[in-house]
Amino acid sequence: MANSSALFESNDESDPEVVMCEALEKVREHLSMDISYMAELIGDTVHFRRASDPKGLGLIDVTASRPMSELYCGYMLDGRLPRMMPDVSQIPLARDLPITKEMGVQSHVSVPMFRNNGEFYGTFCCFSQTPNPSLNERDYNIATMFANFAGKTLNKSMEATNEHQRISDRITQIIAHQSFAIYWQPIVDLKSNKMVGAEALSRFESQIYQAPDIWFADAKKVGLQRELEIAAIRAALLELPLLPSNIYVSLNASPDTIISGQLVEVLKDAPTKRIIIEITEHDAIDDHVKLLKTMAELRRLNVRFAVDDLGAGYSGLSTVLRLRPDIMKLDRALVAGIHADPARQSLASAMVHFAAEIGATLIAEGVEHPEERDTLRKIGVRLVQGFLFARPAPLGQIWLPDQLQAVG
Repeated sequence: MANSSALFESNDESDPEVVMCEALEKVREHLSMDISYMAELIGDTVHFRRASDPKGLGLIDVTASRPMSELYCGYMLDGRLPRMMPDVSQIPLARDLPITKEMGVQSHVSVPMFRNNGEFYGTFCCFSQTPNPSLNERDYNIATMFANFAGKTLNKSMEATNEHQRISDRITQIIAHQSFAIYWQPIVDLKSNKMVGAEALSRFESQIYQAPDIWFADAKKVGLQRELEIAAIRAALLELPLLPSNIYVSLNASPDTIISGQLVEVLKDAPTKRIIIEITEHDAIDDHVKLLKTMAELRRLNVRFAVDDLGAGYSGLSTVLRLRPDIMKLDRALVAGIHADPARQSLASAMVHFAAEIGATLIAEGVEHPEERDTLRKIGVRLVQGFLFARPAPLGQIWLPDQLQAVG
């Protein structure tokens, strides 16, 4: 028999499927059985989920299902069959079931598995085509340990699957019903104290409150990031004609959404000279070649690009050099308290020079205090946005150019 101390070790504990399959194999070895498997009961039907069959007997098809009445598990649950049968031929009910002859079962072990809420999930079973008189209570306890372990792993996996589905359903409903509003935050020219642009931001309508970035992060988790971003961009474009014609708009899109090519279709009839795509992502860009190719296609439509969060996330200088954005946005982390921090001032000055060298415009994000604004102006940062000037608001509530005169 295999060493029982190694039963629940795994090479990849992060993957529940690998954990369960490896443990299934180890328990089969420990019990010296031909086949082990896990099955789920749905209604009156048993669905085979996982199996260990090193001899290749092919008796358990993990894509198949069978009526519970044909198998041992129903009789085991109601107490008419024991959960451990070292010699099936000694138990008349089991011996006479058609499944016994069909699969050649001569010894059998079955342990129930339960969901977290206490509901019966299914069974863990082992069987052999020869009697196994050595099976004893200790062996059954080992099988029970596995069933409990597998049940915990399985429940975690099911919870993750259920949570994935809940998030997916929520995001799908948000997109289908356009359950979000577009808020705008002005981008201000410190030289003229006038609004020159506005960033479009999404605010979600839901019983579940989450910050906007969490909604988009959730959408990414379930493979709906692209769909949610496109929906938000379409909604912002509908409001674009209501903004003064001299105001440009900044629309957020992840590299994946840009690479998809969908923006080319979405923007083909838009006033693209007024549109900036703000590349937002805090992970590394997987495919610079495809991204640059799609950016070139959009640039032919007169779309400009901004790199978000310079100084945070993926936006290192090497990435900026590859993308050659039209606009670079200094992250709030570098702007906060800049008036009292010579190091931040030095870095911001370097960014002003760097932007000029590559032909880009620098925007400082997250300006909240007059001292930060004044320091940025002295350093040479001309464009800013932040709560000092305006919080994101619906279109009818954002400042128009002549309203910004009081900010100076």
